[in-house]
Formats: sequence, C-alpha cells, structure tokens
Amino acid sequence: MKNKYVLLMLLLVSAFSLTCLNSCSKGDDDAPDNNEKTPDVADEELKYEYKMLVDQFTADWCQYCPLAHYYMDVAKEEIGDKIVMLTWHADPLAEAAKEKMEELASNLGVGGYPTLFQGRYREFSYPTVLSDKNFDPKSDNDKLSKNIEKDFLDIIEESSPVGIAISSSLEKTKGRIEIEFAFPKDMSGLSYAAYVVEDKIIRPQVDATEGRLFPNLKFGDIEIMADGKKYDMEGLADFEHNDVVRGATGTVSVPKENMKEGSYKTTLDINYISENIENLKVVIVATDKRGISVNTQIAPGNTKVDFQIIK
Repeated sequence: MKNKYVLLMLLLVSAFSLTCLNSCSKGDDDAPDNNEKTPDVADEELKYEYKMLVDQFTADWCQYCPLAHYYMDVAKEEIGDKIVMLTWHADPLAEAAKEKMEELASNLGVGGYPTLFQGRYREFSYPTVLSDKNFDPKSDNDKLSKNIEKDFLDIIEESSPVGIAISSSLEKTKGRIEIEFAFPKDMSGLSYAAYVVEDKIIRPQVDATEGRLFPNLKFGDIEIMADGKKYDMEGLADFEHNDVVRGATGTVSVPKENMKEGSYKTTLDINYISENIENLKVVIVATDKRGISVNTQIAPGNTKVDFQIIK
C-alpha cells in the first residue's frame, strides 16, 4: 500500500504546484437574524457580527486530509456559524476555481495538503491526538477541547466594523451576486472577493486512518482521479465533501470615493460548476490592505442575508 501512495505522490508533483508530501502528516498540539433592517451607515458606532474565515486546502488523494476534515467538523459543531469554511480542492474538484486556489495558496505560502488558515494570516493544523489509533470518535472528542479553545474560541472576535449583506441569483453554472458593505468612514484599503461553494459532494477519499474517524462509511478499494488518470487506492468510497469552492472572483478594492461614504453596493457575475443547485452557497470575504479577513458573510444560494448588527 505504501508503494501506491509514493507512486501517486510522485506523479502529482509535476501536475500540481503543491504536494502532499511536505505536510500531509503534520499535526498540532442561537441562529443569527437574517432579517435585520439596513443600518444607518453614518452611525460610526455600529458593530456587526464577526465570522471567522477558514481556508482549507485539501485533496481527495491526500491520505491525511480526513483528519483535518474531521477536526473542522467537530469545531463547527461546537462553535456554530461563527466559522465560515472555504474548502479548496485539488483536481478534479477545483476546476473553475483552480487558478484562484493556486494564487491564494501561493500568497499564503501553502506548502502541502492538508493546510488550514484562519483569517488568511494564521496557519494551524489538526491535533496530533487524531493520529492516535486508539482515538475513538464516539467517546474521545473531548480531547479536542483544548485545541478548539486555542484555535478558535480564544481568537474569534466578538464583532467587526464591517457589515456585509448578500443577495444572489444562481443558476447551474453562472450567477449574479449583489453585495452591500457598511464600514467606518475613516477606514481605508477595504477589498473583497466572492465565492460559490457547494455542500454534499460525494466522492471517494483516500484515508490513512482506514476509516477510523468515519466508522459509518465503508473503507476499502476505491478509484481516484488525479492528473487526468485513474489510480486504485484504499479509502472511503462515499465521503461527503462540504464547503467546496466551485467558483471564485478575483479580489476587488472598494473605490476610494465610496470608502469616504462608509458604504458600498456592487453586483458581480460569477461562473462556477455545480452538481446540485440546492446545495450552493455564496461566501463574501472582506479583507484589509494586508489581505487579512476583517469579516466574512455566507448565504444559501438564491436567498438574501441582511446586515447582522450586534445590538
């Protein structure tokens, strides 16, 4: 089995700018009201609900990526909608977003799979305890508490000075997104990007834990597509991939004249791929002049989410 993994990794080096070999085995020790009224953006005292952005770089041929998937599943279950995920997949799930994935990975200095980043400034990893063959997902999740506290609870901001409202009209492969921002008039260097992500994509996933973290899924022989070729591996046949980036815009700066006004409205057209339009979501990421996320908003496709003001 080791020979298969080594052969696959070597073949992928020439096709991908990232490689699993460098880091795939590393480790590290109430719902919001979506019907808020549009705020008076002249009010400099307004604060908006903050959502932490997590970029996850992964691949279905990466044998240690299920550990990162599992850790984020547990973290999201504990923390809820304060976390917004963008899961960047290597071939073949990247496709329409591959160029943007490679650009972001280069900017962040991603060295391999899996890699996790918070707010586009802090890299972190899954806890090493998940690599322990004796870790039981049915009884040992409390062993992840200290990591979740360190990686999320201790650093998630209570609020953001930037508010984001979203409305979208999405079809199978293209859509239009209307975005409105509210921010302090003395703020400068605000930029944004839009993403269409998809949930519930069922694909085989190579898994070094032999299904230990996902006991409800069948572990066995699977077929993986990589670099346009098929490989026989071992893993999980029906692994559910969520928050998969299916389309992305480039980063756009808010015009200086609008920065002085404290608000900005815009409309973007975006192309993407999808399997089921019902599972699509829109994510908007607002960043400062350093490229660090100052707030993130998420909305199901073809719905509207207004400013989420903290009273």
